[in-house]
Amino acid sequence: MFVIITVLFAAVLLYLWLIAPSFIRRDISPFLSKPAAHRGAHGDGIPENSLRAFEAAVQNGYPIELDVRLSADGIPMVIHDDSLFRLCGDIRHVSELTAGELSNLFIGETEEKIPMLSQVLETVNGRVPLLIELKSGGNTAERAFEILKNYTGYYAVESFDPYCLYRYRRKDKNTPIGILARRSSGVGRAKERIFWILSGRVIFNFLCRPDFICYRISDSLPFSVKLASLLGASLIGWTAKDRAEYISAKFRFNGVICDNIYKIEKNNGSEFTDSL
Repeated sequence: MFVIITVLFAAVLLYLWLIAPSFIRRDISPFLSKPAAHRGAHGDGIPENSLRAFEAAVQNGYPIELDVRLSADGIPMVIHDDSLFRLCGDIRHVSELTAGELSNLFIGETEEKIPMLSQVLETVNGRVPLLIELKSGGNTAERAFEILKNYTGYYAVESFDPYCLYRYRRKDKNTPIGILARRSSGVGRAKERIFWILSGRVIFNFLCRPDFICYRISDSLPFSVKLASLLGASLIGWTAKDRAEYISAKFRFNGVICDNIYKIEKNNGSEFTDSL
């Protein structure tokens, strides 16, 4: 009986060690007081992840969520998809073109072009908080850090890739970091399914000790995520697509990322705030 109790106690301790968030309390309150604009305040002819979308978010005082991946020459570019087809009608991938080539591509039928991370930082200039998602691949963490280290505005970094966050944390001990997670879809190769099952239960927290967990709002929260929250991790939900989803998400999450927030604000005819 003593052996069984010892084994169970050790298993519980191991489980807690795996899912525990950061033991240091870094401030992420700027993303909890107001909804964050997913890929900027896009809509009504303003394309996602564009300088115009970011300026629109700034003018409305919203925190901005954006995506970063590397060009062929290792420059952090702000674009969500690896493929250029959806946004630019180009069959090539971001990783196949240099920063100069990417910066000359128009987004959709607009005059906006794919921006570099450095251009976004210059545009925002500390006026609103930035929530920066690092896409997996290469040395994204290190390249992004080299751009961000001299930025004086408030920002946090997040990723689906715990190893990417681990690499970023090795460079930067002060910036809040967050793990992106969702429930497994049950599709894909066995290795991918196993990863999503484990990451959806934040089992990889031990690699990066996140300050917050960013979870898909359409998914039920696993016990491990709720426990990590009790241990100190803030919860941010992604992505509310309308006001009803936002209101619902506010009951489950400390903060919410909202898609097409500029259009939602206009359709409601009033400021999109937490005063509901």
